[in-house]
Amino acid sequence: MAFWDTFLKLEYTLLEETLMQMDFGKVAAQNIPYFRMYAARVQQLLQKRYKEV
Repeated sequence: MAFWDTFLKLEYTLLEETLMQMDFGKVAAQNIPYFRMYAARVQQLLQKRYKEV
């Protein structure tokens, strides 16, 4: 499980940094919900994992 934990943490960090640096004015509004859904799903998986530990 160590690999999975590391992968999820990396994905969440990369996504968080991308969203923080993104100029949403230049991103098509139709894509923003997908970024948010993906971020929420990764966070949900991390929370589930840490509840099991």
